[in-house]
Amino acid sequence: MTETNETKNPAAASPSGAMESQRQRWIKYGGNVALVSLLAIVLGALVIYAAQSKKLDLRKDMTSVGLYSLKPRTVEVIKNNAQRIKITSLYTRAAPASAEGEDQPDAQASALMADRAGIVSDLLDEYHTRGSHIDVDAIDPVYNPGKIEDLIESVTRQYGGEVKKYDDFARALKDKYAALSQLAAPELEHIAKLPLNTITDQDLADVINLAIVSVREIPQRLMQSDTEVQKLLKQKPPNYKEISDSAHNNMTALSSILAEVIENFKSLKDNKTVPEPIRAYMADSIARYDTVKQSADALAKEAGGLGELKLDTLRDALKQRNSILIRGDKDWRIIPYEKVWEDERDIHSPVGEGKVRPRFAGEQMISAAILALNHPVKPKLAFVRAGGSPLAESAMPDFPPYMRGHPGGPFNAVADRLREDYNYEVLEKDITGAYAMQNQGRSAPEPSDEDIKDAVWVVFAGGGAGGENGPSLVGPKLHEHLLNGGSALIVASPQGEDLSLALKDFGVNAQSNVMCVHQQVAEGGKGDDWIETAKRVQYIFEVRDWGVSPVTSSLRSLAGAIVGTCAVSTVTPPPKGVHAWPIIPIPGAPGNPPCWGEAAFNSRGPWTFKKDSDVPPPLYGGVVADKEGAGRIVVIGSPMFFRGVAHEPLSGTVDFPDQDLLNQGHFVRRFPGNGELFMNSVFFLSRQDGMIALSPAAMDVNRLELSKDVQAFWRIGILLLGLPLLVVIAGIMVFLSRRG
Repeated sequence: MTETNETKNPAAASPSGAMESQRQRWIKYGGNVALVSLLAIVLGALVIYAAQSKKLDLRKDMTSVGLYSLKPRTVEVIKNNAQRIKITSLYTRAAPASAEGEDQPDAQASALMADRAGIVSDLLDEYHTRGSHIDVDAIDPVYNPGKIEDLIESVTRQYGGEVKKYDDFARALKDKYAALSQLAAPELEHIAKLPLNTITDQDLADVINLAIVSVREIPQRLMQSDTEVQKLLKQKPPNYKEISDSAHNNMTALSSILAEVIENFKSLKDNKTVPEPIRAYMADSIARYDTVKQSADALAKEAGGLGELKLDTLRDALKQRNSILIRGDKDWRIIPYEKVWEDERDIHSPVGEGKVRPRFAGEQMISAAILALNHPVKPKLAFVRAGGSPLAESAMPDFPPYMRGHPGGPFNAVADRLREDYNYEVLEKDITGAYAMQNQGRSAPEPSDEDIKDAVWVVFAGGGAGGENGPSLVGPKLHEHLLNGGSALIVASPQGEDLSLALKDFGVNAQSNVMCVHQQVAEGGKGDDWIETAKRVQYIFEVRDWGVSPVTSSLRSLAGAIVGTCAVSTVTPPPKGVHAWPIIPIPGAPGNPPCWGEAAFNSRGPWTFKKDSDVPPPLYGGVVADKEGAGRIVVIGSPMFFRGVAHEPLSGTVDFPDQDLLNQGHFVRRFPGNGELFMNSVFFLSRQDGMIALSPAAMDVNRLELSKDVQAFWRIGILLLGLPLLVVIAGIMVFLSRRG
C-alpha cells in the first residue's frame, strides 16, 4: 500500500486533514513568540512595580546594617503617629559655583548633591510607606522657586497664630511712628522761640543742643525705620523678627536720649544762671518729653514681648538650602544639612591630610523631630554634682575642644545634642552651693531644687567628674529624689560615695570597695595601636557583650570600653515591683584574660586573684532597674565610662576615632557603644523608649552608592528592555530553527 504525504507527515496536516501552508506556520509560531514576549514584558513590568510599590512594600534591604530600611524603633515611632505630618525635602540637585565669579557649578559637587538629594528622597519614601499619617514631598529650591513661595505661604497660613501678632505689630508701626512724631514736633517750635543766642555757658549749650537734636531727629529716624519696615514686609515670608528687633532697638535708643534730656532739664530748671525763658521752657517741657519717652518705652516693650518667631528659622534654612522641613498640626521643625550629614572633624584631634566623609544621620534627626512634635513638652535632664565646675557647659564657639582653649564641660557635646536635636531642657546643679557662691555674678544662676525635682538626674557619686572632692551629699539627695518617684543615671566609682541608701529600694548594689580587673597580660599588642597596648592594663576592658536590658538591646556587637569600674550587681530576690537587668558583663570568657573583683585595688599592682577576699566572676559594670509605680535608674560603675575628649588618653572613650578607618577618610568611633548607652539611658529614664536605637552610630558604614546612570541602566536597560529582548531573540531563534 502506498503511503500518502499526510500519513508520512501528520504534523503538517491541519485538524481538518489539510496541509499547513508556510503562511499558517509563520502565523502560528510567530504568534507564539509574540505572546511569550508580551507575557515577559508584562511580567517584567509587574516585577518592577511590585519591587517599587509603596503599598506592596516588597523591597528588601540587603545591606548588612540596614542602610535602606528604617530601624524597628523608628517604625514603632511612626506607625503610632497620631497627627498629620508633612515632610518636605528642600534639597537641591545642583551645587554652588566652584569659585567666585563662575556661573557653572562644580560637576563633582553637583553629582554629590544629586546623590544626597536622592538618598534623602528615598528615606522620606520609607517614612511615607511605613508610617501613619505621614506625607512626603521634595522641592528643589534652585529649579522650583515658585514652589518655595507656595510653601512659605502654606506654612504662614498653617501656623498663622504665631505670625498674626507680628504682622499686626508690623502693619501698625506706621501709625504709631506718626503719632510719636506728632508728639515730638511741637518741641521744635517751642525751642525756635528761645533766646539761644544769649547762651554763653558751653555746658548749657550742649544740653539745649541735645534736646534740639533729639526732637529734630525723631521724625527722620522714624521715617527711615518705616521705609525699612515696608521693605521687610515685602519679603517672602515677611521678615517680622527683624522688624520687631529694629523697632525695639530704635525705641530703646530714643528713650535713652530722652531720659538724658529730662534729667538735664530737671537739674537746670531752677539754676538762676540760666536765662529765665530757657528755665521756663525746661520746667514746662519735662512732662511733654516724658510723654514721648513713655510712648517710646511702650513701643519698645511691645516689640520685645512678641516672643519667638520660628518662621524666621524657615527663611534662614531656605537661604542655606538642603534642609528638611517637618510640619505637624501645631508646630514644625527644620533639620539643617549639617545635622543630616554629620562631619565631626572640627570636634576631634587633627587628622592630617584628606577629608573625613560625613555620616548620614537622616533617620535619627527626622524621627527625633516627629517625636518632638508629638510630645511638645520638653523633658528635663539635670547634671547633679557635689562641687566642681559645670559638666555640660558649652564650649566657646571659637575654640574647638581639641584646641584646649575652652573645651567646655566633659558633657557639653551631648548636652547640646539633647537640647538641639531632642528638645530637652538641660540643667546644671551643684548641690553643695559652693560653685554658685564662688562665681556669683560671673555665671548663670543654677536651678532650684524645685526646678529639678521632675528632671532625670545624671549623678556622679565621687571619684569621677564633678564630685571627687565634694562632701557626701549625693547619696541622701539622690535617695530623696528616687523616693519621690524620680529617675536617675547614676555613675558610681571605686572609692566613691556609698550609695546603698539610695539604691537599696531598687535592689542594686554598687560595690565601691571592689574594682573589676583582669589577669595581667604579657607584652604584645597589634602594631602601634596604643589602644591595644592600653588594654593590657588590668582595669581596662573592651566590651562587645552589653547584656540584655531595655537600654542595651540595640547595641548588639558595638564596641565599647570600660575603665576602672566598681562591680555593680542586683540583689536576689529583687524588691517587690522591681525589674532589674545586670548589664556590661565584664569579659571573662575564653579568648579574654580571666577577671575578678579586686578588693585590694588601692595597693600597687599587678594584682592576682585571692580567693579569701576578692570577688569571683561573673561581674557586671552596670544595672538597669525599673520600679513599678515609681522611677527608673541606670547605674554605671565607671566614672570615665561616658567621658569623651579625644585628646585625653583613657578618658576619651566616647569620641576616640578608629585610626585605621580615619586614615581612609571615614570617621568611625572606636567605642561607639559608650555614647549609645548614654543616649539610650536618657531616653529610657525619660520614658521615651521609642527613641532608643535611633542614633546613627551603628550605621557608620558607607551606603551602597550607585550613580543615576548605573541605576537607569539596571532599571530600564536590564529589567525593562534587556530581559524581554532576550525572550524575543530566543523566540526568533526557535522560529527560524523550526522553519528550517
